[in-house]
Amino acid sequence: MKPDKPDRRSDGRWLGGLCCAAVALNMICLALALTAGSRFGVAPSTFYRDPAIIAGHNFATGSLSSLGAVGWFVGATTTFFAASLVRNRNRSRFLLLLGTLTAVLGIDDLFLVHDGLLPFL
Repeated sequence: MKPDKPDRRSDGRWLGGLCCAAVALNMICLALALTAGSRFGVAPSTFYRDPAIIAGHNFATGSLSSLGAVGWFVGATTTFFAASLVRNRNRSRFLLLLGTLTAVLGIDDLFLVHDGLLPFL
């Protein structure tokens, strides 16, 4: 009897790659904030601070909207996790597509793409 081949998804090596990707993404965001800040005369901390505090509004301003964006990302993360567990290729692809759509809606909700960026463009 031949021993079962270990599943590559359960060996734990992907976690190191995920952590490296998160660090790299954060470094890229920091570099972009520093570059854009110096180019447009904006303090780099402006990119990292809460908009309500920068504008001088109450700390609770927009909190429900931010909570809604968190909900979109929780849904996307859950869907991506489910896609990694499903063995059926068609169902996995469907869940990946659904997770991507949910993440895009979360990005739209968080960064106000439909309210601010698209009309600006």
